[in-house]
Parts: sequence; C-alpha cells; structure tokens
Amino acid sequence: MSASTVSAVLVATDATFATQTASGAVLVDVWATRCAPCRLLAPIVEKVAVGLDGRARVYSVDADENPLTVEQLGVRGIPALVLLLDGTVVDSLNGVTSRATIEAMIDRHLPAAQIAAAAPTTATSPSTPTPPTTGKDLR
Repeated sequence: MSASTVSAVLVATDATFATQTASGAVLVDVWATRCAPCRLLAPIVEKVAVGLDGRARVYSVDADENPLTVEQLGVRGIPALVLLLDGTVVDSLNGVTSRATIEAMIDRHLPAAQIAAAAPTTATSPSTPTPPTTGKDLR
C-alpha cells in the first residue's frame, strides 16, 4: 500500500497499542514485510475493515518492529488476526483466511446490541398507516 493511499486499517505500535485497543472491539492484523502470506491477507483485512462500518476498529502491527505487542498477544506465527474486546483477547486466526471466516469470527464475539445497532432497519414508522392486506375494500 502506498503512503498516499487512505486505509481503513490503522497502525498500532508497541508504544500505542495498549491505548488504542483498551476499549471496544478491535481486530489486529499481525504481519511482516518479509511474509508473503501476510501480503496476500492484507487486502482481505482491508475489505473487512471497510465492511465493519464502525462496529470494530482494525489495526495493523508489524511483527518485526513491535515484538512486545506480538508477545503480549501470544502470536507464535504470522500472519495472525487477533480479536480483542475491551483490551482482552477473545479469539484469533492464523494464516491466510477468507473474508467470510474473519467476519464470522468478529460477529461471534460482538455484543448482539452492537450488531443490531449497525444493521439497517426496514420497519415502517408508527405514524405511517399500514394498508390492509385482506384485499377487501374496507370503506
């Protein structure tokens, strides 16, 4: 990704990680430039980040430059995706995986109210009368 590209994935470092991930739902992509599978996973993580629409934040952590964070997360191999809720690790995935698998992991752990709040509603408002569905003229 070039420096001029705006990404939905934010960057976390050893110095900023604890503050950035202390609250809410956070997906962490642990990667390294030397890792070919990490480069394959990056665009998938970007799509997930865009699709989350604010339900969770997504951070990228370079394993080579941030060994303290990698150790804190318990990551043993890369690429790794780690899901945190309010600063606590609740789930993880290792290796290249699909967007659907990543989204399913996130959905399993997000509070139901948070998922419902992000879902579009299709209900009619109470002030809008609903026409009869019997097919009879009620005049």
